[in-house]
Amino acid sequence: MSSNIYAKPYTEVLTVLKCLDNKEYSRIPKKEIEFLQENCDRDYKFMLDKNKSLAEQNISREANAVLVILFQKYFADENQKERLKIILMDNYNKDEAKKKESYSSNDIFKKKEKQFQETQMIEYKENIIVRCINTIKSFWKKLLNK
Repeated sequence: MSSNIYAKPYTEVLTVLKCLDNKEYSRIPKKEIEFLQENCDRDYKFMLDKNKSLAEQNISREANAVLVILFQKYFADENQKERLKIILMDNYNKDEAKKKESYSSNDIFKKKEKQFQETQMIEYKENIIVRCINTIKSFWKKLLNK
C-alpha cells in the first residue's frame, strides 16, 4: 500500500479507465497507466454502479481532477479544450473569491468587534466572607484610630 495521498484516487481512476473500450483506452500512453498502477492503493476496492452515469458516481475530487486532465490531454478536441479551460478558470476564480471573502481583513475585524460587543462585562463583587472580613477590619481600624 502506498502512503501517497493520491493512492485511492488513482485506484478510482483506474477503475473508471477499465470501463473504456480498447480503442479509447489505447489513447492513453502506457507510461500514464503504469504510473497510476504503481501508485494506486491495492487494498482499496472501488466499485462503479453500472446503472449510474459517471457524474452520479461517488468519485473523489482528486480522482475527478485526474480524469479531467486525462480527458483534456487525450480525448478532447480543440473546442472542448477551450470550453474546459473556461470552466476551470471560472471555478478557480470562484474559489479565489471565496477565499478572499473569508480571509478579508475587514471582515476579520468586524467579526472581532461584534464578538467584543456581544461579550458582557461582568461586575466583580466580593463574596460574603471577604466582605465580612473587610467590614471587621475596617471596624478594628476605626477603634484603634480613636
